[in-house]
Amino acid sequence: MNITIQSLEDQLSKLIEKNFTNLWSPHVDRTTLILQLAKALEIVSKTTTNQQIQQINFTITLNPETLNKIRGTSSRIDQYLSSELLAIANNLDISMTSRPIVILKTNSTLKIRSITIDLSISDNENNETVIIDNQKQLNTADHNKPYIIVNGRYNHFFENSLITIGRHLENDIIIENTKVSRHHAQIRLKLDEWVLYDTNSTLGTIINNQPIKEQVLENGDVIEIANNKLIFVDTNKTEGNGLQKFLSQNNTLPLGD
Repeated sequence: MNITIQSLEDQLSKLIEKNFTNLWSPHVDRTTLILQLAKALEIVSKTTTNQQIQQINFTITLNPETLNKIRGTSSRIDQYLSSELLAIANNLDISMTSRPIVILKTNSTLKIRSITIDLSISDNENNETVIIDNQKQLNTADHNKPYIIVNGRYNHFFENSLITIGRHLENDIIIENTKVSRHHAQIRLKLDEWVLYDTNSTLGTIINNQPIKEQVLENGDVIEIANNKLIFVDTNKTEGNGLQKFLSQNNTLPLGD
């Protein structure tokens, strides 16, 4: 079953309002929770389509203070979460042959209200367990890392597999403009490609003069967010025609190195 992460997020948003609100909303950032669940369930949907799956483990990591508050709502929180994850998967038509195991961990370096969700999946056919880290870190030297040139002022190098863009101070790339949504867009590493997602922003997101909801980024692509110009640079890719197209239509140079 081919499910896009944007579709998963839209459906999860509704399901979380119905199923998880009482447990999560006071303690965990809703946008982060939806993203983490969507990424995990996207992997589950693709894996269960191609393989005989024996067991799926969800490792949920929280700040110790956050986990203590959540544990205070239920003495058997891991079992409750397991049932809810199974119900959500069924609602999304994602096949789980057995109830997933939920492992709760703490990490004091995580911010309050932050959450990460990682997977380990046991394969019936090969009797192997594959650990899937959704929080993949980039370990390459700076000159090999992709980056965004922000309004010609500075370069934001990609340190993680998720880059958030918006007006809110918690974003990785902060754009101080009232026309920019608080959580406007995200760039995610997906199957070795960097993909830009508009996260239901008010004014939308444009790449190379075309409005988009979800698009794989090419070297030189020009992202426009409420008259702000962001250029995607990935020296590991061949030069795309995004920058040249933008310049030809706008007769301006947004940035130099």
